[in-house]
Amino acid sequence: MQPARCLNCEQTILPEQKFCSQCGQKTDIHRLDFHYLVHEAVHSITHADKSIFNLLAKLSYQPGHVARNFLAGKRKRFLSPLNFYLIIIGVFVFLLSTFKTFEQPTNFAAWRAGISQIKDPIERDRKLQKIDRSENAMKFMSKNSNLVNLLAATPLVSLIFFVFYRKRAYNFTEHLVSNFYFSGFAASVFMLLIAPVINIFQSTNVYLTGIACFLLFELLYRSIAYYQLMNIKGTRHYLYALFASFTAVICWILLSRWVINTYIETGFKSFF
Repeated sequence: MQPARCLNCEQTILPEQKFCSQCGQKTDIHRLDFHYLVHEAVHSITHADKSIFNLLAKLSYQPGHVARNFLAGKRKRFLSPLNFYLIIIGVFVFLLSTFKTFEQPTNFAAWRAGISQIKDPIERDRKLQKIDRSENAMKFMSKNSNLVNLLAATPLVSLIFFVFYRKRAYNFTEHLVSNFYFSGFAASVFMLLIAPVINIFQSTNVYLTGIACFLLFELLYRSIAYYQLMNIKGTRHYLYALFASFTAVICWILLSRWVINTYIETGFKSFF
């Protein structure tokens, strides 16, 4: 029997109503059980309405259209950009904690042996600390580079595209929300296609080739996404989107290298 009032918002419900007219919640509410959990899990992943698979399929060839429709107010068909973005981050964290990732071979032991021969104790300790920080940075980035890219690069990339398209109608937040879709899809491609190849071959050359291919893919994918998002036809406008995408990639590479080098050289002591 249907309740006289919605259990979510207390709106009065007529007997023939299947959904609350105020908040949209179902009126036929049952007590939670294991069947409910299984149904909700399968529904959230596979159902055509807001399916993550359907969203990934659309983002593979119409990323700009998906983002533009969301910004225009069509927000019921797919997962919201933030939810999608957080799901991808969650999957990344799970994979990083579950599977062993490829670590590039290094000569840190040999370098330490050479530095240990330095007679000046102050200079020796300074260089040994620098080697330790270099090793820590390499291990961290080998394992977490794409997660860092998701968390840190997305706001920077959004800011750069906002500057390039500042005369258009979208504000910074709308660029950021659009890039939640774009960055999430790019990270999915890395997880599904590039990371497995790197971990199978366990080779520095394969690792570097994989990273280069991913950067090239991201460059082209985001340029296509923004070309669609801005909905302005013509080769000149696509080249402008490509240049903006190239600028974003270069700025992220330069910024990340500066942060890593600053950590290696100073350990960020000069900032605290």
